[in-house]
Amino acid sequence: MKNTIANFYNFTGSRATKFGFAGFVFAFFAFVCDLAMAIMLQRFFMAAGLVSLGKDMPLGVALNTATTEGIILIVVAIIRGFITWGSGYVASLCQVVIEVEKRQQLTQWSISKDGQEVGTIMSYFNDIILGSAAAIGGIFYIASRVILMVGVFGTMFYYSYSMSAFVIVILFIIAPIQILIDKAINKNSKIIQSSMANSVSLLSRAIKNNLFISLHNLSSHETKTINHSLENYGSASASYYVLNNIRAIFPQIMGIITVVFIAIKGNIFFEENPAILVLFLYMVLRFFQILSDIARVSGNLRLNYPRIFLLYQWWKDNILNTHANESWVIDDKDYKNNPIGWRGDNISFTWPNGKDTNIQNLSFDIPPLSTTLIVGASGSGKTTFFNILLGLLRPTNGTLNIYDLEKNSNHVINRIPYKISYVGSDPFIISGTIRDQLLMGNLNINDDEIKTILNLVDGGFVFDFQDGLDHTLSEQGHGLSAGQKQRIALARAILRKPSILLLDEATANLDAKTERVIVNFINSMHKKMSIFIISHRPNDHLIIDKMIDFNEKSSHKGISA
Repeated sequence: MKNTIANFYNFTGSRATKFGFAGFVFAFFAFVCDLAMAIMLQRFFMAAGLVSLGKDMPLGVALNTATTEGIILIVVAIIRGFITWGSGYVASLCQVVIEVEKRQQLTQWSISKDGQEVGTIMSYFNDIILGSAAAIGGIFYIASRVILMVGVFGTMFYYSYSMSAFVIVILFIIAPIQILIDKAINKNSKIIQSSMANSVSLLSRAIKNNLFISLHNLSSHETKTINHSLENYGSASASYYVLNNIRAIFPQIMGIITVVFIAIKGNIFFEENPAILVLFLYMVLRFFQILSDIARVSGNLRLNYPRIFLLYQWWKDNILNTHANESWVIDDKDYKNNPIGWRGDNISFTWPNGKDTNIQNLSFDIPPLSTTLIVGASGSGKTTFFNILLGLLRPTNGTLNIYDLEKNSNHVINRIPYKISYVGSDPFIISGTIRDQLLMGNLNINDDEIKTILNLVDGGFVFDFQDGLDHTLSEQGHGLSAGQKQRIALARAILRKPSILLLDEATANLDAKTERVIVNFINSMHKKMSIFIISHRPNDHLIIDKMIDFNEKSSHKGISA
């Protein structure tokens, strides 16, 4: 239980929890205001002659004129209004803080972790986090309403045991109906969550594979599939809102019935002090209003419970007890110009699910400033191997030593993000000018340097555009061929002046002529930086110092110099 509470506190966050507990403070003052309202109503009705004077004078102070008592009542009502506003405000702040913090955590995690499904990430970023934040805010809000309701009921019980017992009987009548409604709400909540997540995933998949879908005449099929999922979401949502409104209205109706009954029979129980009936009726009304409010918010909580569960599991698996919020920090910028190397001794890697890889008992020595070719078929382990070199994956067996030219190994891995440039098979293009693409991570580069590097990688086509470097590209780089995007990505990588260059199938989309230009450029960088080339096949024109071939059955046979 203690660990559960601690985890919930860590999951919610200290700021959101503080706002949640602030709601409890507002609930206490709301009860004080409700009690003051009840007493002032009693005094006002007595002063106006609407009820008979009892043997006890509320507050023990003689009555003023009806006007004076009415003004005091209005002032109390205004104060109560501000208290109600404050209670709603801190509940909203609680929700907003959770939304922001969880989206920040998700953003950092999804960007730093490779291989995440875009549709799933966006579903978490929008629907799941939004619903979870609303539900957690609802939990604190319900807790504050319960505090208020206990205070109100305590006041009712103080003035009349029998009438309070009657209210309890009414609650027992309501409970079975509420339980039946809750079951239906739970069923619809699961459909709402699953259908929305499925819709987001399907839409993301369709956008990502738009060309394939269009060429294969699958647009109607994909649209129909997404629409079907959205229709399920719509029908389940409509049912949920009907049921939740009934759930909230039902206590109000029963509250009115209770008030009418007590008003008719109340003189029997408040015969000696009939004015107290006014106070008691007000408290009964407030009791059922609060109960209705709890019913409404708890209905939303039931709707979002699947979202809370999903978000909590993600947080527990990926944020709790991890170093996801830590960033690589380096003080000495000279490390960038100090190349590093890798030495592995019987390195093996097995995935957490028990699936083996081709990386088994692999020993190697990759000196600084060497060019290494890593070849193998898709799924053979090329990228996994490089992730081990980067420290993104830890070998399950064996020893990996990362060192620099001076044979130092302390904290060398922390320098890698400042030393490496990456070019993949699918270039990362942002919405903006060509200059914007090239200046990503290269803010101190001038146009002359840009032109020099573009010419080296056969990127002179940029200057064929009317606006040259100021030519605007969309996020997908529409208007550029795959090879042109690849050359821009390579120029961007070189402009960073790296000491480690990783080319992951970087020439896969180039024609033979451009590939030769790029290969010649890579050869010109030989011994000027550490170069890793991941490819499906060897290239006879490349100057390489080391080759690791994952097509070989024996890892020892697959290493050559």
